[in-house]
Amino acid sequence: MKIVILAAGVGRRLWPVSNSNMPKQFQPLISEKPLIRMKFDYLLKGFSAKNIFISTDVKFVLHAKKIFPELPEENFIGIPGEKDNGPTALFSILKIKEMFPNEIVALQWSDHYIGNPTAFVNVLKQARDIVKKEEKVVMVGLPVKNIPTTKGHINIGSKILDLPNGNTLYEFVKHIEELPTGDTAKLYLESGSYLKNPGFIVTPMDIIIDKFKANAPDIYNAINQIKEAGFSKESFHYFEEMPRGNFSKVFTEKLNPNEALII
Repeated sequence: MKIVILAAGVGRRLWPVSNSNMPKQFQPLISEKPLIRMKFDYLLKGFSAKNIFISTDVKFVLHAKKIFPELPEENFIGIPGEKDNGPTALFSILKIKEMFPNEIVALQWSDHYIGNPTAFVNVLKQARDIVKKEEKVVMVGLPVKNIPTTKGHINIGSKILDLPNGNTLYEFVKHIEELPTGDTAKLYLESGSYLKNPGFIVTPMDIIIDKFKANAPDIYNAINQIKEAGFSKESFHYFEEMPRGNFSKVFTEKLNPNEALII
């Protein structure tokens, strides 16, 4: 499994602390380490550094290399601009697929604080093993412990089986991006049928590619043109000319129940 840490955003919600000159993921906001280095170190508790890729804006690649001196050149993916997280994810997937055609991938955001890194890597390994067997998307959900104040929830179905380390595998019903309010928020809290989506996704690469082909063809075609041109700088104008795209809108919200499972 190849792990991609997505770090191309500028963190607008934390402006002016996070900005286009120094996004939050490259800053030591909660420890002496940058947030992205913290995430990397969590992952090292269960995975080899050679299987972890850093995906960030081309203007931050040199800075990222200073944070991760142990990584080889090919583990840095330079995104040619800021077009939201959808294009960043697809660009990264197509780049990795060129190198490792049959691998599965885990997508990870760069700015999460993880209180229990051991449990974190264990659940990613469980997701990896299920994806290899079932060839479906596996998303990790977190219990809803209070009235939701953030977007992104997973509606789960019936329990499939108990997993080691106290985890459970569930059927997937749908992903809801909108922030719940009123009675809906109360339902999320009390029903037991909804989990928060922290964005921990393990998947065959082709499922992501196919969702972009179907739901964001302009984005897929532009990035595929770049791929066909060998990811050369001369082809980056395709990226600049394409529309923006949110990953949840293109991928997560478009998943059918038979395409995904939830831990």
